[in-house]
Amino acid sequence: MKKLRITYSVLIIFLIFLIQGCSGNKAEALIAVEQVDNKISLSNDYFSGQIEALDSVDITPKVGGKVAQVLVDIGSQVVAGQVLITMDMPELVAQQKQYQAAVNNSQAGLKRARVDLANASDNYQRGEQLYKQGLLSKADFENRYAHPQEQARIMAEESAPQVLAQAMGALESINSSYNNGIITSPINGEITGRYVDPGEICKNNEAVLKVDNMSRLTVVAHVDQKKINDLKIGQKVSVKIDSLENLLEAKIDSIGYDLDPMAKGYLVRVLLSEAGAKVKPGMFAKVYTDVGTENRFIVSKNAIHQEGKGYVGYLYEEGKVRKISLGIEKIGEKLAVVKDGLKNGQNLVIYSNIKLKDGMTAAIR
Repeated sequence: MKKLRITYSVLIIFLIFLIQGCSGNKAEALIAVEQVDNKISLSNDYFSGQIEALDSVDITPKVGGKVAQVLVDIGSQVVAGQVLITMDMPELVAQQKQYQAAVNNSQAGLKRARVDLANASDNYQRGEQLYKQGLLSKADFENRYAHPQEQARIMAEESAPQVLAQAMGALESINSSYNNGIITSPINGEITGRYVDPGEICKNNEAVLKVDNMSRLTVVAHVDQKKINDLKIGQKVSVKIDSLENLLEAKIDSIGYDLDPMAKGYLVRVLLSEAGAKVKPGMFAKVYTDVGTENRFIVSKNAIHQEGKGYVGYLYEEGKVRKISLGIEKIGEKLAVVKDGLKNGQNLVIYSNIKLKDGMTAAIR
């Protein structure tokens, strides 16, 4: 019996070593990683402004009245000359028809007058031949041929054209009034404001739509006198919008000469190179004149481990972890700034279910 207990003890010890040996061949750590990337180093040298479209138009009607149709909405893309709104103009429409009919009648009258003149001229030539041959008296010639020809000429060359001109002038006046009730876009762009609906009454001094050319966006800022002389037209700058991760390339487009007493600064416009759909008028922006990329990495604080007087981290590479030394600039509540020891694209371990060792086998959970 004693011999049997010894055999069982040896067997248990053997199984323990066997399990430990097998476990050494399996993944000993389940980890989570983050891919590191160097960040942009932003200085404190910036000025603030607001995004605006370089080409922006508040559209107001030339005449007030009732709105018949609104053919666009916010977000609609429009081109210069495109009809956006039509006004309800029944009286003008009726007058257009009336005056167009007068023009048509005047044109027909002019055509008849020209035919009458041609016939009168032919008669005049025949009467002239008879008069020269002595077959017709001067009085008969003038009454029967000369006077009718002159009357036909006056009608065709003076009276009828004058009537037509008057009719066309009246029609043009009505058309002009009608066209004032057809609101078109003066520029290519996007509808960014709509302030009226069909059936509403609008006034000729109130905006009904706003059109912005979203392909040409600027930052409009007022820069104080301490910084204004450091800026130059054409100078390349970088623009940061809080809602976007990336910096935007830009250049200074114009610098004002007059100090705005209300804003206490000089008007500066910064033209964005490529804004993108996420940049919209009204957003606030910071304009940086000195931006550089430095070897700085912002990583999770959980990836940093103190070892002696220094700090280390672990990289995940081909199924294993490798310990590296890290130069730390700052450790915050959740993040740390690493200045040495990392490269772009490396996978830094930010979590492990067990304590890590250099060369340990690991698997990403």
